[in-house]
Amino acid sequence: MHIINTLEFAPYDYAKENHKSPIYDDTDEDWYIYWKRCMHDSGLSYLEPIQKRSWLVNIDTISNTDFRILAEVKKSDKDLGEELEKEFYGGIVIIPENEEIKLTTSCCGDLSNLEEWENIFTDTNQKWQMLWIGHPYPYYRHNEDYIEFSEQMEGDVDENTKVNLTVSKIWLEKEIKKLRLKQDKFIKQIEELLNS
Repeated sequence: MHIINTLEFAPYDYAKENHKSPIYDDTDEDWYIYWKRCMHDSGLSYLEPIQKRSWLVNIDTISNTDFRILAEVKKSDKDLGEELEKEFYGGIVIIPENEEIKLTTSCCGDLSNLEEWENIFTDTNQKWQMLWIGHPYPYYRHNEDYIEFSEQMEGDVDENTKVNLTVSKIWLEKEIKKLRLKQDKFIKQIEELLNS
């Protein structure tokens, strides 16, 4: 099981040429090529998304040069707020060994949602609770030494809600603490670049 923290690199923020965007029905490869062209325009050729139709990049794979480019793009944002974690779309993704992504940050999810993950361990409710990581969002519940997650959805759980993913509570808490340290380091690094 892998758990990673991601940043969204939206192609339109980095494109300098007018690349034709694929449409929804186009292949994952078409979307990947479009994204890579847009990243290349800003000197981010080495970035790789977590999967071909995604704009999310594992924070651990982002170089210092990439961080500088990211900071330059953010500096041009006239509406940049003071809470930097809310200014960066992305968030946590869980990928079981040799499987497809089971749980991922989604539309409107940002780095501040790490706090939602941390709150899982202060609430031991065995009923489904919403985990805000953007929409669609999953629900979670405690089941003895495990945390169970539902499919991601738009709406409420009901008696037909099924478990999509089960993880060890001890493992998840340990991994979330590691991600907090990495995220705090990232935010500090970005703050320094924005103020330079």
